[in-house]
Amino acid sequence: MCSFNYWWPNASAPHAVTNLSRPTPYDDAAYVADVFDRFVGEQATEARPFLAQLSFHNCHSPFVGSEERRAACARGTSCRLPADGETAYTHTEADYYACISMFDDAVGAVLKSVQVHGYAHDTLTWLTTDNGPEVLCQPKGICRGRAGRPKQAPGSAGPLRGRKRDVWEGGHRVPGIVNFPRLVRGTHESWATVTTMDLLPTMVELLGNVTWPAAQADWAVDGTSIAPILRDGAHGTLPQRGVGWAYKSIDATPRLGYAFRYGKWKLAVGGASCSHPECARPMLFDLDADLGERHDLSEQRPDVLAMIIANFSAWQQSVRHSRANESQCKTNLGYQNCGTMRRISSRHVDIFVPP
Repeated sequence: MCSFNYWWPNASAPHAVTNLSRPTPYDDAAYVADVFDRFVGEQATEARPFLAQLSFHNCHSPFVGSEERRAACARGTSCRLPADGETAYTHTEADYYACISMFDDAVGAVLKSVQVHGYAHDTLTWLTTDNGPEVLCQPKGICRGRAGRPKQAPGSAGPLRGRKRDVWEGGHRVPGIVNFPRLVRGTHESWATVTTMDLLPTMVELLGNVTWPAAQADWAVDGTSIAPILRDGAHGTLPQRGVGWAYKSIDATPRLGYAFRYGKWKLAVGGASCSHPECARPMLFDLDADLGERHDLSEQRPDVLAMIIANFSAWQQSVRHSRANESQCKTNLGYQNCGTMRRISSRHVDIFVPP
């Protein structure tokens, strides 16, 4: 990986943090895992509980794999070799796959640290990523090339439409792996809609002794606890709810893209990959039958389309209400999304959507 500087606590420095004087070692993922190991070791000296959020750079661009991992990929040790008739991996692909291999080792090191220091049984570990693969696939969010090897850039969204910055499923439907031995028995797979906004409500329920600040008692709560899924796996159920997306700005426009999902139904309008007029109008998809979002049903089910749009409008107003009345962020500090990091509000989930 590319080397980076990191910030460390320093009470005597301005703003109580200081920058490292030199970049990290070459394998940035291994460095993050090592810092975590030292941190957990410090907590273990007094058996203290902890919360840690690790942001690995792999495989965000720019990605540079080590020569050792690139060679392992070329040998087929850590990568599936190209099938007969396929071209050899490009330098960019080799770097990307090498970075995935390095990331895999780092995740293993993190899990080992939790176990070695005696926290494994009672630690909730949540692994996910923030978005789909980098580089857009214009004009309709559908990549060219063989399956798993898009020509635009390495990183596959499989059968999904869209990439990073898109409101199609390929822009945000990502792997989610949760490990919590104290509650989870065995290995389960669930297709329930889960978002990172569900992490906080989940922790609140599992801890059991947490109360919301009195001043925020009437604030809308983003997300919902996924404890039922952790307890019962595929048999666990979550409350019916809608999930909205508005890229960059809550003032939804086809150019930036916005979307809303309720059950199997998904509204999608525009997006970063959408330079074709066809996809700039409201489209409706049945994700149970069409996960790749190829078949627009807006003309066949105008009743569903109208209700989904009503759901989106209610969600949009909820976000605006939160920006104005429920934000700890008093100035935007140069960021458009200051105080708007929400995707779902409890205020609109009662709007009916036809089956």
